[in-house]
Amino acid sequence: MNGRKIILSARTVETGRWHELRGGQRDLQSILQILLDYDERSGSLEVIGSMALHFMRRSVGICRSESLRVFALSLGGNVFYLVAEVMLRGGYLATSWIHEDGIYTERRERRHEPEHAVHSVLCLTDLVLEFGVPLTPDQLTESETAPGEPALDLMFDAALYNPDRREGAGG
Repeated sequence: MNGRKIILSARTVETGRWHELRGGQRDLQSILQILLDYDERSGSLEVIGSMALHFMRRSVGICRSESLRVFALSLGGNVFYLVAEVMLRGGYLATSWIHEDGIYTERRERRHEPEHAVHSVLCLTDLVLEFGVPLTPDQLTESETAPGEPALDLMFDAALYNPDRREGAGG
């Protein structure tokens, strides 16, 4: 961040709308690495319950940033459902997880303390606001992956708040 203060934005990420990050992958990877390191040091991996999921996120954190695509769905309250796809030589790795943006929450709580260190820490909400491009429903079903690879819409369909999956919805 180079000592830059982040002003708490009046803009918010629209709840229930998918965004593709068209930049900021390296910053997201740095955030993810910090969280994964904390999980390993604190013993939180036992709570997570799946080493495979942890190591899939670790792969997202260490891959070449130019091979990484990230999609974010705001669930409200600075909680995001993230879908990440890493393109590899022989295929790809796709994973998803819930990310609670504690940094942004802390900034809101300390908005009257502009010199507090939390205002210098980059967070996921910053990345979605700066680099997130809203996706239309049509874009969620179009695959940009190579022929023969499944479309990312399979991951999107698993989202907790997909309107097409709600009880009582048609289909």
